[in-house]
Amino acid sequence: IIFVDNVFWRYKIFKKKITNENARAIAAFNEKVRQESRVEKVMLSVRDGVYLIRKL
Repeated sequence: IIFVDNVFWRYKIFKKKITNENARAIAAFNEKVRQESRVEKVMLSVRDGVYLIRKL
């Protein structure tokens, strides 16, 4: 199991146009995990976001 913290990056990933470089990287990571079919994942909206990822 992998725990990834701060996946909302101060909620900057939810803006229409992401200008912060770190927020863009986090948004790209989140999208890559979302599309990955070889893992089971859940994103929790606890504080600044947590991703729980488990390889199938």
